[in-house]
Amino acid sequence: MPNPSFEVFNACPDTNFGNINSANFWFNPSGFSPDYLNSCDTNVVYPYYGVPLNMYGFQFARTGVAYAGIILSYLYGGDSIREYIEAKLIDSLLEGKRYSVSFYVSLGDSSSYSANDIGVFFSNALISSSSPYTLPFIPQIQNNPFLNPLYNKIGWTEVHDTFIAQGGEQYILIGNFKNDANTDTTNLPDGNPNYSPYAYYYIDDISVICLDSTGGIGDFSIDDKINIYPNPSHDYVQIKTENIFINKIEILNLLGEIIFSQSLHLNTTYSIDFSDKGKGIYFLKINASNGTIYTKSIIIN
Repeated sequence: MPNPSFEVFNACPDTNFGNINSANFWFNPSGFSPDYLNSCDTNVVYPYYGVPLNMYGFQFARTGVAYAGIILSYLYGGDSIREYIEAKLIDSLLEGKRYSVSFYVSLGDSSSYSANDIGVFFSNALISSSSPYTLPFIPQIQNNPFLNPLYNKIGWTEVHDTFIAQGGEQYILIGNFKNDANTDTTNLPDGNPNYSPYAYYYIDDISVICLDSTGGIGDFSIDDKINIYPNPSHDYVQIKTENIFINKIEILNLLGEIIFSQSLHLNTTYSIDFSDKGKGIYFLKINASNGTIYTKSIIIN
């Protein structure tokens, strides 16, 4: 995931009305208005899009000082008004691979009821619609409203499941994909339906992890074709291949930004110097001559 906890931004939401596009790599896929909330909002009258205090309630970020906010259901809106957030993944999902997907939600204090249906849809193409209503997609990840009700206003509730990718999915879309008639809702005694006839949720810490061989930490081998070692490392990481050549090497940071790129020619070995990149987690992408793109997470300590 790029910018999974919304910490990196291009504009503080105190000046642009909470636009989710203020968070790097995130954008609005439909005709309503998902919010970006950040502690940088220092509005002296009222921090409408601040953290922890904002127009929807009071909640600290689960990680850092920022999160997103969306309406999952709106009683007075009619025709199932919805808000969604969307981002392009760092890399496309691989066919037949199982992925673990998780994120955390917290119900805004001003909400008069909870809407326990939230899902994640992975798309091969960019989703862009002018409609403010329910988007017509079947999410691969769907919260179970009976086993995991989403009415916690004090802390954060995890939504988590796994699925097998069809291959080629490049975009992640989060929101409620059910209409009003099929959305599981619960009226709350501390809500005010005349003031806040909606179910508004904060979202933080979104994770998409491949559970198969491409995603783990440690010395790495793929079908005896590529070896990557040592991992974790202090400085140099070695790549050695058998029966295939390396066409290109890329290193991405946790925000999905390419910080190193090198095209190669008929290479079967390559050494990468991480000593000038600082401690942390990086993603190593290897474009191989057999047409496969291998992705590996690397720890530098």
